Amino acid sequence: MTPLAPGLVAALVIVAGAPGPVRGVKCQVVVDFDGTTLGEFPGDWKPREERARAIYRVLEEGGVRFVRATAEGTGVQMGKELAWDLATHPVLAWKWRPRVFPTEADEREGARNDSVLGVYAVFPHSPMSVKTVKYVWSLAAPVGATASTSAGLTRMIVLRSGPPTDAGWVEETVNVARDYQRLFGEAPPRPRGIGVLTDADQTKSRAVGDYAALRCCPAGRQ
Repeated sequence: MTPLAPGLVAALVIVAGAPGPVRGVKCQVVVDFDGTTLGEFPGDWKPREERARAIYRVLEEGGVRFVRATAEGTGVQMGKELAWDLATHPVLAWKWRPRVFPTEADEREGARNDSVLGVYAVFPHSPMSVKTVKYVWSLAAPVGATASTSAGLTRMIVLRSGPPTDAGWVEETVNVARDYQRLFGEAPPRPRGIGVLTDADQTKSRAVGDYAALRCCPAGRQ
């Protein structure tokens, strides 16, 4: 898996579909795909590397636009720079669905650290690096498992494990502020962005996953 670079803090994105008011405050929608050509890399996102443009594509199904990631032995992020206020919107919410899991992947082992789905909250650290909280849907690691990569700068949490019971979308909500505090042992700074990664480079296999409706929400969304 290619590590996140400061310039990609990047590859971070929030997509359409805010769910409406929560405790009187609406979730924050950062971008939607209404102006994006179907089948193309979303123009307002940044690829970690140019080859990511062939991995992430905007599709539509049942009136819902989303990003499909197809990783063929690759591991490259995409996303969008975004600074939001954790004091008012500490929760990150999104929908995702796995299509093809990378073969024999396990995020707890470096040689098998691939994920069908991964969402990052990215924070400043130094001029040359960032800290990230990464949420994954794992093939093998149990729900609640954590791991550390990138010399401790990335802290991972497993939200889902194994194949889903059906092929529908699964809604997630996480308290990013609380998770950062727990994993790094310090109060979180203002985030710099949101990232997504579907990868299969360590296992030299194939992974396919879909992402939709990412948004920042006030406390109480969970």
